[in-house]
Amino acid sequence: MLAISAANSHFIAHLPAPSNDPNPLEKPISNKPNHLQILKKCTHLTQFKQVHAQFIKTPLHQSNTYLSKLIQALVDSGDLPYARQVFDQVTQPSTFAFNTMIRCYGTNNLGHDGIDLYIRMRHQGVDADNFTYPFLLKACSGLKQGKGVHSLVVKDKRFSSEIHSLTSLTTFYCSFGDVGSARLLFDSMPERNVVTWTGIIKGYVKQKRYKEGIELFNQMKNYGVEINELTLVCILSACANLGALEI
Repeated sequence: MLAISAANSHFIAHLPAPSNDPNPLEKPISNKPNHLQILKKCTHLTQFKQVHAQFIKTPLHQSNTYLSKLIQALVDSGDLPYARQVFDQVTQPSTFAFNTMIRCYGTNNLGHDGIDLYIRMRHQGVDADNFTYPFLLKACSGLKQGKGVHSLVVKDKRFSSEIHSLTSLTTFYCSFGDVGSARLLFDSMPERNVVTWTGIIKGYVKQKRYKEGIELFNQMKNYGVEINELTLVCILSACANLGALEI
């Protein structure tokens, strides 16, 4: 089981000022899918709350699709506590709804809440998808938690070879300075992309292991992987530090 911090955190968001546009909520919400366009026109919290109030009056208030969209909109608007209130009203949250909240907790330095929510997700029998573990990694505050997520990925046969989840793990290890674990995982991956390669190279450069970064870059070229801007920045940094600008 993942280690969970008992500390409580409080996220206070600065809400955007109301716009001068006409209120997009003058017409009541129907049960038709096109009402989701209303969410896109909302610009501040008051309007989002009006949308929610109208949701509650319709059968949509228990629809995962509509409520997940509302949660996403609230998260994007910066009101995490209210988004959680809406989330808690869903009797059977979908994977997308869980992922949205876990991602938001991770990006707002409330990782322990994200991990708690993941545990609840699994207890409720909701399956993870290829976004769940990368979002969960962003909620981890240390290597011990990240290794716990790694073990979960390994046990989940659907994702034990999935490039998105494994690349997120290599990036996580590098971000905590454990390039050794990242490289072991990298070498075992059946498939890699430019993000995977660049993440390890960046990890070597960050640890001042420039020669290893350049060696991996040369392997990357031999495999025919097309570099991106970040790859170039990392390798130029390695070469500059070694005084070897010719690759």
